[in-house]
Amino acid sequence: MQLTGLDLSHEMLTVARSKLKEKAEFVLGDAENLPFIDESFDIVICNDSFHHYPHPQMALLQIHRVLKNKGKIIIGDCYQKALVRLIMNCFMRFSHEGDVKIYSEKEMKRMMMPYFHNIVFKTVDHCSFLIEGEK
Repeated sequence: MQLTGLDLSHEMLTVARSKLKEKAEFVLGDAENLPFIDESFDIVICNDSFHHYPHPQMALLQIHRVLKNKGKIIIGDCYQKALVRLIMNCFMRFSHEGDVKIYSEKEMKRMMMPYFHNIVFKTVDHCSFLIEGEK
């Protein structure tokens, strides 16, 4: 099994390399413009970054492109109930950490439906979710 990690931040890649050593290849890149050939992955895991994407549909299109037929996508990200999410999203534009938007279950499913099927959404706890789908 070959593992590949991608991040937009040199610093995050340094942290990942220190933890995984030689167990994975690490690539500096943007999820909205993945630097990989078509149909090159069996699974794509996007963890705690989807709320940073200015153009999340482009990231989903890119993930669809690099997944093999019947490949799987798993996204783990922030979750908040409606009122808290609304308030947090109002303040996201002032974030210095690159936060863009926290999505609802309905929004996530709607964004994924053009590219993936068998979509399953699960809240993990009061502040995170997992959503998966198949190409």
